[in-house]
Amino acid sequence: MDVFTYLHQSDVCIQNPVVIYQLNRLQNNEIKLDSIKKAAYRATDKKLKNALELTLAIFQKFQKFQQQ
Repeated sequence: MDVFTYLHQSDVCIQNPVVIYQLNRLQNNEIKLDSIKKAAYRATDKKLKNALELTLAIFQKFQKFQQQ
């Protein structure tokens, strides 16, 4: 199961293009979770920071779901 199927089954609709893009990159192993953590920490724009933090939260929740 991929992260987008997980979100769909959880009745979650993501409309933020930054979140969708970053989730796709994480899923395809194009970027590491640590890179997003660092980017969120360094972000000066509040909207970007929130989008990156949301991406982290979603992907970490998805990883926990996969481990069950």
